Amino acid sequence: MSTLRTPADAPLDLLGEAGLPAGPTAARNLADLVRSAAARSADKPAFLYRDLVLTWAEVDHRVDRLAAGLQQLGLTGGDRVAVQLGNIPEFVVAYFGGLRAGLVV
Repeated sequence: MSTLRTPADAPLDLLGEAGLPAGPTAARNLADLVRSAAARSADKPAFLYRDLVLTWAEVDHRVDRLAAGLQQLGLTGGDRVAVQLGNIPEFVVAYFGGLRAGLVV
């Protein structure tokens, strides 16, 4: 069995190889990937649900609003929340909004 090796001066950068931010600006959590997608492809469709099409910019905006609302309710980083929704756009917003607020989802 072989082992994947990289030179000490060239750390393996999986996110960078995928074209996503790496290094000091690398994603801290999945919600940062939504922000990155919105910055790169704001007007491109992110999610399609029945007749609803949400762009990355719209998803990012909704995630921001929910994260702010959760914080206004007094939830702080590390608090645990559960999301019990079906396979609908609101699940995506709730999940990423919780992460962006620093919550454990």
